[in-house]
Amino acid sequence: NAADFLTGDKKGLLLLMFKTTVIISLLKDTWLIDNIISPVMQAGLNIGAKLSVTGATMATSSGSGYDAIFKMVNESVKQFNDQVYETIAIGNAMISYGLILFVFGWILLVGISFYIVDILIRLAFGAILLPFGVACAISNQTVGYTKNIWNIFLNVFFSFIMLGIILG
Repeated sequence: NAADFLTGDKKGLLLLMFKTTVIISLLKDTWLIDNIISPVMQAGLNIGAKLSVTGATMATSSGSGYDAIFKMVNESVKQFNDQVYETIAIGNAMISYGLILFVFGWILLVGISFYIVDILIRLAFGAILLPFGVACAISNQTVGYTKNIWNIFLNVFFSFIMLGIILG
């Protein structure tokens, strides 16, 4: 009957129209990026910075959209990089005891560099796939894709925390 067509479980036209309206509003501007994705990335960067040896300054997001996220990540990567070079500088200054520390610092630099490249690639894929992930939330058959894309951002969040622990 007509009532089932409009409000039937998982097939209702009204539910589909509501989901479509929410998805279009999320994709229309940068609200999702500014209020959900950016705070998650900022929290991961801040926790990672606090766990590191020097307790680097907190990352802040100025502006909106992906430009602000990647600017914030870029600044934090510079701070993490500076901390790695401090290890190398200390090792260079302590030549008698520092050869091991010096070599360890360079090995750490290479490893951290690959780790940061991996984080940035995952973040780029997440940024590219986010509109599709939001659009996939419309159906129970495709909502798993939305969860997978959200997990990309959570993995980046925890990667920054692990980066802080490693440098700490």
